[in-house]
Amino acid sequence: MTHDRSISLRPLFLVLLLALGLRLAFFQGFAFSDDAHYAWLAAHPGAQFGVDYPGYPVMPLRVGHLFLLGLSQHWFGPGDWGLAFFPLMFSLAMIAIAWRLGCLLGGHGHVGNAAALLLALLPVDIALSTLAFADLSAAAMLGLGVWLLLEARHTARHWLRVPGALVLGLSLLWKETVLWLVPVILAIQFGIWLRDFRRGTPLRPDATLLAAGLGILLVLGLESLVYALLHGDPLWRFHQMELNTRLCPDDFFKLGSAKGYATPEERPAALARLLLWSKPKALFLRRNTLFILALALGQLLRRLRRRDPGPQGLWFGGLLLMFLFGSTSLQRYQPLPLDLPWYIYPLFLPAALLAGELLAELSWRRFRWLLAPLLALSLWMCLDFRNYFDHSGLQEVCAALSASPTTPVYGDPFSLLSLDHLDGQPSVSRGIPLGDSGPAGLDLPPPGALLLLNPGNLRELRAQGHDPVSVPAGSNPDWTLLSSGGGFLLFQRLH
Repeated sequence: MTHDRSISLRPLFLVLLLALGLRLAFFQGFAFSDDAHYAWLAAHPGAQFGVDYPGYPVMPLRVGHLFLLGLSQHWFGPGDWGLAFFPLMFSLAMIAIAWRLGCLLGGHGHVGNAAALLLALLPVDIALSTLAFADLSAAAMLGLGVWLLLEARHTARHWLRVPGALVLGLSLLWKETVLWLVPVILAIQFGIWLRDFRRGTPLRPDATLLAAGLGILLVLGLESLVYALLHGDPLWRFHQMELNTRLCPDDFFKLGSAKGYATPEERPAALARLLLWSKPKALFLRRNTLFILALALGQLLRRLRRRDPGPQGLWFGGLLLMFLFGSTSLQRYQPLPLDLPWYIYPLFLPAALLAGELLAELSWRRFRWLLAPLLALSLWMCLDFRNYFDHSGLQEVCAALSASPTTPVYGDPFSLLSLDHLDGQPSVSRGIPLGDSGPAGLDLPPPGALLLLNPGNLRELRAQGHDPVSVPAGSNPDWTLLSSGGGFLLFQRLH
């Protein structure tokens, strides 16, 4: 990484040490949520192509995330570090990228230091830095691509456009949020052409924007070719994304959804409430984001008054509009509810750059006074995340499974995705999934077999239209509860 000789690397190293300490102090590991699906897919490579995978259609599409997760599980085993290693590396890398971009675009090291510090203290990033969710890694890949493109633009090292464009395109293989950058690129390019037209200058594509667009199109085109060969459908990605919105009814704005509306007549009012209140509140009034999006919006408005949004302002403002008003479906207008903070991960890096500009204007004395409440709020929110992902009592379930290492374990398909981790065993699982059999499914396991269930997973399966096995009633003489913890229930059939 090149840098101005007047810019010291020492603050970056100190911020990275602080960031590493916070992330290790609030280490998460396995959360038995989306990471259970990713871990299972990574341990079963054939399932990445949709074979015998019972979960969400979009997750096998994220092959970049799955590849690194499989690699780390090969290095560290199926335990917590097998899941947390690469997310932690991506988290620290994004802090370094924020520092470099702040120095590059802000003109001096104070902006870079402030931007890096904000990301280091960001509770969402601290929590997800040791979770195997795809959101952080995808945002870091996107940020790496943008940094390389801007580095090429501002330092005249034009060869960096090639790796920058490729990395930006490859972020699609971590998560599809980079597709929301395509309308932003087109809008900025149109704005440049409009400016040139008014000036009477020739209309030419901007080299940086052209490289970004070509990188995304190249990866998307090659991926479409692979899916055409595997599935006979070059639009497999988009069809799976559409299918995902139907199989996850409670996560999207749609008829009958908990985040949507009950009747067609209620849609206009529900849509207005989502766009004008729920989403702005989720973006700007979240304590677990340290309010950096609100600070970034304030700085963007200041820049717009000077008619100088800068690359960071265009990046943040464009993605902000997409997260506010973009659609998760190509067939209908279906905005994305932003209830979970990791949905907006791509906004954090450009927001930190803009918010860092504001903090860099403060005197050292005022900055020190602000640092204490920022750190206190960060620690408070980190504790809140720890409670959110709490899995106390899980060791008892693991111990009960270890006491019967060769006994077959039946269960609902989602709960069995976590069995390898609970067992601490390699990818060859002893789990036997029970299909849509309802209460009658309890008659299937033979005497002596174990039954692993998670009521939360059962609710999710029912929301998707399945009829999973029911939890054995306490009065059922055929079953005994061996252990419970972390949301899981482990039964054994007696008769």
